[in-house]
Amino acid sequence: MKRKFKILGVVILVNLLALVFVGCAAYDRAIIAIESTLFGIQPRTRPTIPSDIIVYAVGQAGNDAVYWRNEEFFALPRVGVGAAGEIATSIVVSGNDVYIAGMILYSATTFEAVYWRNGIPVRLSRGDARVTEATSIVASGNDVFITGRADNEAVYWKNDQLFTLSRIDAERAVATSLVVIGTEVWVSGYLVYSDGGTAITQAVYWRDDGRPVTLSHGAVAERIAILGNDVYITGWAGRNAVFWRNGQLSNLRNPSSSWDRGERDARPARANSIFISGNDVYIAGWGETVNSNSEIRNWGAYWKNGQFNILEDQSDDGRNIVSHGGNVRSIFVLDNNVYSGGHTIGWARDYFNRATIWMNEWRVLYLFDPRASGSIVSTIVRDIYVVKRD
Repeated sequence: MKRKFKILGVVILVNLLALVFVGCAAYDRAIIAIESTLFGIQPRTRPTIPSDIIVYAVGQAGNDAVYWRNEEFFALPRVGVGAAGEIATSIVVSGNDVYIAGMILYSATTFEAVYWRNGIPVRLSRGDARVTEATSIVASGNDVFITGRADNEAVYWKNDQLFTLSRIDAERAVATSLVVIGTEVWVSGYLVYSDGGTAITQAVYWRDDGRPVTLSHGAVAERIAILGNDVYITGWAGRNAVFWRNGQLSNLRNPSSSWDRGERDARPARANSIFISGNDVYIAGWGETVNSNSEIRNWGAYWKNGQFNILEDQSDDGRNIVSHGGNVRSIFVLDNNVYSGGHTIGWARDYFNRATIWMNEWRVLYLFDPRASGSIVSTIVRDIYVVKRD
């Protein structure tokens, strides 16, 4: 027995040294070998996306709006003359059609809402508005809905017809997402007030074109979903990732609070996306921590019925790139697999964002810009949509 403990002690010491001198990837491989040899624990095999599944991911590569079909890369056509760039914010697939919402960026404060249908751009009507923003897109039957804002108004478009939502006495408002139930349109968003020069947000939702229903002050509503008679909305309130069920606020635990990597100070968390599968509610987001060196890290996660799962963020992809945290922006569930999209933060001479797809807790895809020969371009996933092949 003493001999076994001595061997175990030596093994632990050796692998601590491995962690220090050869890095996390080698350390992980060493731990797998120890678990298998000493304890009979068989290593888990990294999963791959099933062959009959297509994961569509939209976002940004450098200053371009892009999307990926699994690992296949597509740059969306530029729309605005003299634009500084474009971003893609949301995607939906309906039959054989792929709809992507986004924005043309003319400057840091001037942009225009647009969407692409099968790669063909459509500029959205904006009336007298100088600035329009597209935040999400939904297809319902033959209709396409897009949420966003026009100048200071929260709006949505239905087949390019613009609808303005009430902001009561707020200085401005933003619509962030919507669902269509029968003939009713439910929209999440937030109002912005000014308090002594400080902007104060108020999470709200609208039902059809009515007055906004207040959820919480100092909060933002990001995404909305409906299950039966229950209305679920995700977002953040203060420093907490939260969701509302029929207006009742619940805090989601910061995923970093259980992640022991030397980071002890729990910081802000956000809930960015929601997906309902059967009776299960899935929410994706991130939590921020700061370590003893004052380095900030975001750890991506998803919650299933309030229980969170940390997503893998440290791996060796053959490019000597190490992750420094991440952010999860979108979630989708199909065939009992949980797909999450976002980005991890890499280091290769400098920090950069790397578009990432996870399946369950595992990273299954890094998404790059193949045009960036010999250089690294930051890539971000803002939304995903998952379908089965025909």
